[in-house]
Amino acid sequence: MTFQCLKSGWDDPKLLLLDCSGGSNSAQNIQEPGLILVFLWIYFFHIALYHTTIALTVSNSYFQGDLAEHHLCPSVGGCFGAPMVVSLGNIFRYHLGSLAFGSFALMLCTVARVVFEYVERHTKERVER
Repeated sequence: MTFQCLKSGWDDPKLLLLDCSGGSNSAQNIQEPGLILVFLWIYFFHIALYHTTIALTVSNSYFQGDLAEHHLCPSVGGCFGAPMVVSLGNIFRYHLGSLAFGSFALMLCTVARVVFEYVERHTKERVER
């Protein structure tokens, strides 16, 4: 963006909306939806990892007791946070692919739902006219 473009944009408020870069930026137009999809996948993956960690920690502590057989802190009788570490280890070892695939499926369903809601809203506006 040049100084001349900025100067002309400040003189006329209508010109503030113009693209003064000299051409279209098609790479940025392609990257924006991709970034939204990646954000949604990371969001759903984080939520799945969080829920699975809590579920596995609670089930391990309920069904197996104090996890003394794991020998994480034998002198203290168990460390604060040791069940979480054991649960995260099990998740990373056995369940990570399932969480990634499930979050990908949720991302696809969410995108489809948003597209259908967009289409429904615009068809309602057309029908009302």
